[in-house]
Amino acid sequence: MKHVLSASQFSREKILSLFATADRLKRERKDHGVLDYLRGKLVYLLFYEPSTRTRTSFGLAARYLGGRTDFTEAAGIFSSAAKGETLEDTIRVLQSYEIDAIVIRHKERGAAEAAARVAGIPIINAGDGDGEHPTQALLDLYTIVSNVRRDEIVVAMGGDLKHGRTVRSLCRLIIKYAADDAKFCLVFCSPPELAMRDDVLDELRAAGIPFSVTDNLSETLPACDVFYQTRVQRERFANALLGDAAFLDVQTRFALNAANVATMKPDAIILHPLPRVGEISPDVDADPRAKYFPEQTRNGLYVRMALLLTILRPDAV
Repeated sequence: MKHVLSASQFSREKILSLFATADRLKRERKDHGVLDYLRGKLVYLLFYEPSTRTRTSFGLAARYLGGRTDFTEAAGIFSSAAKGETLEDTIRVLQSYEIDAIVIRHKERGAAEAAARVAGIPIINAGDGDGEHPTQALLDLYTIVSNVRRDEIVVAMGGDLKHGRTVRSLCRLIIKYAADDAKFCLVFCSPPELAMRDDVLDELRAAGIPFSVTDNLSETLPACDVFYQTRVQRERFANALLGDAAFLDVQTRFALNAANVATMKPDAIILHPLPRVGEISPDVDADPRAKYFPEQTRNGLYVRMALLLTILRPDAV
């Protein structure tokens, strides 16, 4: 596995291996603190879009494994991209400095693939526009299977499913992970204008993963084992007014709060890739079903540690 570009590239066996490695690294870090696996390795974080969790967790993952990091934040402004340099040329320049991997976030779908075509070192997709976010999907699925023990897991996804790269990647990872002993049923709960796009729905049909589409939150919440909430990504709308209207619709009709969360199963869980901007009320945070703080975010650290180890030191996995 040289590059990480899409959730679709992971086999069930590779997912299970990554999760087992994440479990192991969690124990080792608790016992030993900073580890020594990536001594001498440098990971470059090339971020054209803002990030808190992904950039920080990747940076700390490399350091906690004994490696080093460097980064460009807001690369569209503070790199030669502002002068018109292409992404491909930026990758060519960076890899000439003898770094070992590049983690890239970009506003355009397909940017990570474009980078990988010219890269002689691993490229890790940390989000490409409204395309994919495969490492987020890995930590999300890790959180789901760590918490939910059922013959069939009903995963409901809410909010902005049209532009949400995290839900697109999670669907594709579930397709790869699903088996006779790990069955899934998906429910897409959103305003019709923010519904999941047909390409992912077609992939689910081809894989035999059952799903339904609804705009009825009150019926969805009691039936699901996992509710994966997302924010409206107003930055993905060409027309700002349409983005604002979609945001208000989700806030008023599709937001989670203490009252409607009370209708969920006692052992259900609530996830969110974050940041949130009103689609989960703070009065849900103390509910034991809410896993976005701190479990889901913390899992991102260990899953990304496992991924970096697998790519840069496969002999240590």
